[in-house]
Amino acid sequence: MEQDLIIHGVLLPAACAVVLLLVTRRWGTRVRGVSCALALLLSARANDSFGGFPPTNGWMWIVIASCAVALIGAAAGERSGSRTGRGIVCALAGCIAALLMPVPMWQSADTRLLLAGSLGAIALLLLPVGMHRGGFSFWCACSVAIAGTSAVALLTGFAKLAVALGAVSCACGWIGVASALVRPRHALHAGISGTLVLVAVSVLGAASAFGYETSSTPAWIFVAAGASPLGCWLGEAPPFRASRMASALARILGVVVIAGAAVTGAVLHANRNASTDADAYACVNDARTHASSTNASSLR
Repeated sequence: MEQDLIIHGVLLPAACAVVLLLVTRRWGTRVRGVSCALALLLSARANDSFGGFPPTNGWMWIVIASCAVALIGAAAGERSGSRTGRGIVCALAGCIAALLMPVPMWQSADTRLLLAGSLGAIALLLLPVGMHRGGFSFWCACSVAIAGTSAVALLTGFAKLAVALGAVSCACGWIGVASALVRPRHALHAGISGTLVLVAVSVLGAASAFGYETSSTPAWIFVAAGASPLGCWLGEAPPFRASRMASALARILGVVVIAGAAVTGAVLHANRNASTDADAYACVNDARTHASSTNASSLR
């Protein structure tokens, strides 16, 4: 069962996304986001979470939202003009995605505004890296970021979401390897479309996991998971920027630190809850044993 889930829920969707990206690589960066959204859609279909439209499971609107963001990125083109133009694109992507997310904790106007603002701001901050450094290191860094969000979802009890995010993370990793092999060197840059969708998957995945969690996991864990792609900016710091290799490694390291902090926090919280549950179970057993011994003594 687990093997089939990994193959059909992670590996095959990721492979389809990579094939689509490689086949369309001469079309520019417009299709990058569509490829990533395809991995999410196929994974959701594989684990029977996305049976039709509209999806019956509220959290599966993350697929619809990601596809909408991919279309916005594709329509924006290669460069999307000025900084103002890119800001408008990011704001539009954030608003559309937030409106399409009927997830607990994110259904009121103010929380949707917060979600839209967060997604748009993170995307706008990450666009310079995704547009100009969007090769091997960027794809691998985003793979780590989304893998961290997937791990947080799994540790907070949201396995189906974790599998879908795992497919996108796997696709990003494979695209990163492919980008190091394909020539010219910039042939597989993420561009606006890819960057928008990767941010959307990370932010909306963390938001969905937070909306459905039931174990009082600290909110900062989900915030760190959703914002972890911003760790790519470490590669733009002056000590690393001069060297291409140092910049690439720092880009990945920055994401590893943020995503690792989120996963570590989720693990510690899960272990703390497990320890509390074990203590409670032991107390119940002790009470039952004491009651049984008391009843036995009274019968004598």
